[in-house]
Amino acid sequence: MMVKQEEIMPKNQDKKKQFQYLNVLNVLACFFVLWDHVNGAFFSFEASRTWMASVAIHLLTNPGVPLFAMISGATLLGYREKYSTKIFARKRLSRAVLPFLIWSVLYMLLRIYTGEFTFSISGAITGIFTARFNSIFWFFPPLFGAYLAMPIFSAVSRELRQRVYGYCIIAYFVLAQMIPFLCGKCGIQYDVSLQFQVVSGFMFYVITGHYIHQYGLGKRLRMILYGVGMACFIYNVLDCILLSMAHGEVTRTFTGCFAMAYMPMGIALFTLFRYGKPAIIRWLDRVTAPFRELTFGIYLVQAFVLVFVAQLPFIDVSSKYYIVFGIIPISLVCAGVSFVIKRIPGLRRII
Repeated sequence: MMVKQEEIMPKNQDKKKQFQYLNVLNVLACFFVLWDHVNGAFFSFEASRTWMASVAIHLLTNPGVPLFAMISGATLLGYREKYSTKIFARKRLSRAVLPFLIWSVLYMLLRIYTGEFTFSISGAITGIFTARFNSIFWFFPPLFGAYLAMPIFSAVSRELRQRVYGYCIIAYFVLAQMIPFLCGKCGIQYDVSLQFQVVSGFMFYVITGHYIHQYGLGKRLRMILYGVGMACFIYNVLDCILLSMAHGEVTRTFTGCFAMAYMPMGIALFTLFRYGKPAIIRWLDRVTAPFRELTFGIYLVQAFVLVFVAQLPFIDVSSKYYIVFGIIPISLVCAGVSFVIKRIPGLRRII
């Protein structure tokens, strides 16, 4: 899921400079998500260098979804300073909920055409809201849950916001991540009702993104975060390769972008761009500019493109060349499709 470009770039020219790194991260996150989906060979274990490369790519691209969540927090959590909650809700419905519903129906029709789904009203509703018709749409329900929570968090006064958000970040990581993990390793039964109930995994990233964007982090803390993020990347790669080799199937200690050992990776990358040198950020902003308005469309159409490419007889989706370099033509095709749809009257609102 992408944040639409108009939601990132404010009209004031001075403020645009403060948001340029978010433009770059938005495109980078889109690229990461698509590359991870191109890298489907990761889920089919084999003791080969190609599969090991797919592990590294999977871990490298893992911050894609966390980056989107943090960008949403940076751009949307302070919406009350720009417009009312009524306008916020209307924007979210038109820019996210409506496209999700329309494209879910399109993917449902594809499943009906291929014989993978027999239509029924209950099956259609279930399939849409459980991302059955397009598994990469799993991102939408937690995103919508974050939208529903934003009016509550944004109602915190500006004077208290930094302390309240900081408390939520620390409390969630300690109570919902660190302590349950340590208890599991020590054979201690942990009551999940003791976990921090206010913030979920997705909302954790939303609040973290807003906090780092708005208040920043000290240099010492940033250096620690970069070191931990790199250490987590190396650990997760080695952990996955070694455990999978031992078990003969894809095996990991931590799974998914909401796991404790994955969180520092995305947060470190977000922070790195937040404090990137202005000249470099401006250059990257110019380079990625052609994709700014296409990221959401790329996310929506990519499953169609990937299914089509997989059917081509001259494409081996498990080859090392496809895993490493396939992202380039696939991203260009997805961007091209998104570009065309956005220029068809009546359709640009759904992409």
